[in-house]
Amino acid sequence: MKADRQGPVAEQGVVEVAERKGAAEASLLLADARWFRGERDHSREHLARAQELVGGRRASPAAVRVLAQVGRYRMLADENEKAIVAARQALTLADELAIDESRPLALNVLGTSRVHLGDLGGIADLERAIEIAAGANDPEAARAYNNLGAALYAQGDLRRSFELWREGKEVADRLGNATVARYITGVVIWADHDTGEWDAALRAADAFIAECEAGSPHYLEGDVQGIRARILFARDDVDGALAASARAVELGRKIKDPQALRPALGVQMRINVRLGRIAEARAAARELLPLGGVMYELALVADALGLRDEVRAAIAERPENRWTQAARLLLDGQLDDAAELLGQIGDQSSAADVGLQAAKALVAQGRRAEADAQLVKALAFYRSVGANRYIREAETLLAATA
Repeated sequence: MKADRQGPVAEQGVVEVAERKGAAEASLLLADARWFRGERDHSREHLARAQELVGGRRASPAAVRVLAQVGRYRMLADENEKAIVAARQALTLADELAIDESRPLALNVLGTSRVHLGDLGGIADLERAIEIAAGANDPEAARAYNNLGAALYAQGDLRRSFELWREGKEVADRLGNATVARYITGVVIWADHDTGEWDAALRAADAFIAECEAGSPHYLEGDVQGIRARILFARDDVDGALAASARAVELGRKIKDPQALRPALGVQMRINVRLGRIAEARAAARELLPLGGVMYELALVADALGLRDEVRAAIAERPENRWTQAARLLLDGQLDDAAELLGQIGDQSSAADVGLQAAKALVAQGRRAEADAQLVKALAFYRSVGANRYIREAETLLAATA
């Protein structure tokens, strides 16, 4: 009779374990859905529930998945040291269980976080994540493509990063990873802006924002609003640009991740400098400084905002890459060299902006021929994208140098 009584009890235990694993999976899905909607606090609630459901129990594939996702959300919040710990724990557990499941995500988190901290060995982790996931037709491959693209973007290799994002979109579509496909759609809008495909960028931005406003909010709406603000401002729609910039900052604050707020504050700062609203621009810059990133944009306006020393100190704390090199050139007054470097990086929009600033400085120094050379390049770009505000500035300066 004893054995008979234990049978149902043991069976019930198996059911409870299965239910817990299922509940943990459901919590991870809910966390992901909330994150993509830009609702970080709700996302973390579901993630904490998933951790609770697998915590303190025997090693399982579900526990590996939860650990990998914990690392991912730490990474997205710029908590890179904690992300690395969680990713390594996930990989160790995957080794113990002899499974590849969730290994690509853990490698993705590990690699991205290492790169964020200046350890370029993380690129190999990201490449390994792609190799494993692609070999298994795992939809996680699309996320690895996206993050490798982002890592190379951060190093200043824009051409390769843009190729990876487009490859990642194809992989996401082919393997049915709709959430990452939509995410990369938003990211590619940045690529189109940087490379001078402004009409395509604006069309895609309007469509992306319309989807968000129609009831399908997204984490990247703030980024896309920021791109839209840059283009509208350059094309003389100041009111539209200010509205889009304000919305970008609003969304960035709601999401709370530094990576969401940085670009929004960057565009707000740049537009306010252009409009002569120095106090507003300085406030955005001071908020931006401790968040890291967009250092070359801070360097470009550092003198106008009286923040040269603060910007130089912030750059010194960042990992060395081509963006920080461009920022130092700007602070050192080598604007023509900075414009050249930005062009080599692949950011044609920024290269033209810096070239225009370089021309202004060269005119003031009486170096007319060098100023004209910068103006001709900047004008060619601005005319190709219909940047009427900057075309006027450049043509006025060019006429003054004749």
